[in-house]
Amino acid sequence: MRIITLGEFALERLVPTPSRTPGEQAHYVRVERREWSNRGPAMALLKVLLCRSNRRASRDELVEAIWPEHEAINAMHALDSAASVLRRHILRTGEVGSLLLTLRSGGETIFKLPGQQRLWVDADAFLTLVSQAMRAECRGQNSSSWWTSTSKTAAWAWPKSYSSLHLRRIRPTKTPCAA
Repeated sequence: MRIITLGEFALERLVPTPSRTPGEQAHYVRVERREWSNRGPAMALLKVLLCRSNRRASRDELVEAIWPEHEAINAMHALDSAASVLRRHILRTGEVGSLLLTLRSGGETIFKLPGQQRLWVDADAFLTLVSQAMRAECRGQNSSSWWTSTSKTAAWAWPKSYSSLHLRRIRPTKTPCAA
């Protein structure tokens, strides 16, 4: 599954193919907006988890982030309902069921999304490319190929109204290398 957060928010599902040849690109199809746009609490849960470190958060953290003013019992029920909708309708996959995991440890419930390999997010890919380019520059390597990839990722994900001038601003003028 892929999630586009830079520009217009979108979800894409992997199209199952019987056999893919080595090097063949995976094919994704955009999930119709009508499938998820009316599922506000589930989408809020997804977006909060995407913004959290390691894409994980406890029940209490999620309730506080999504329903800070609700009674605890009602908010917990709303969270359970949102998680169920997210699992069954939005993050369902053919091969493993759902991409939303529930972990229980020491009396605490944690909701977790998988990493970039299984749930690709454009913003995470973008940040990875920027980080790789900056590390290459710090090592004294030519980083132009990294910056080119970064600009292409940004151009693909961002609205077409962004000019190449805007994309050139991605590259910092000074690289913050460790001394």
